Amino acid sequence: MSIFKAGSIRGKYGEEWDREVAYRIGYYIPDILKGKNIVVGRDGRNSSPEIFKAVTEGLMLAGCSVTDIGMIDTPGLMFSNIKYGFDGAVMITASHNPPDYNGLKISGKSGLVISKRNGLKKLEELVQKPVGPELHAGTIQFFDIKESYLSVFNTYIEDVQGELKCIVDCSNGMASILINKTPR
Repeated sequence: MSIFKAGSIRGKYGEEWDREVAYRIGYYIPDILKGKNIVVGRDGRNSSPEIFKAVTEGLMLAGCSVTDIGMIDTPGLMFSNIKYGFDGAVMITASHNPPDYNGLKISGKSGLVISKRNGLKKLEELVQKPVGPELHAGTIQFFDIKESYLSVFNTYIEDVQGELKCIVDCSNGMASILINKTPR
């Protein structure tokens, strides 16, 4: 069974895919996206930091300028991709899958989801090849998008009168790191 699904990459990390596969994916992502300015976010899974390191090393070896936005939810990554005009985005997450799984959601310019129809199939083929020579040393920088991302939500709560009390169950999702930071 392949880790390349219809609209994402996911599988048991350490069994179905590993650091080397993540590194190769990172190296070949620019071939799919036709761009070199990539934003990367990740969830809180134990394997996410290792995958982040491998993917970004591959991206930089391929000459990409990588912007790390840290731990964030998938909508936050999509927001940053579109708002700041990146050539593409990589979200390290396996969404609803159990903790031993992890994966990648890849999107192109303007948030276009990369699927088997428009790039994942080719990426799956490219990853079988060894990584080529360093094309151009890329860079990495951190950019905190949380304040900008959360300010969007203010437009939805402006008409709320009085104090609003709620309970939010983020179900171990990345929105949990944002919930107490929402501006009011």
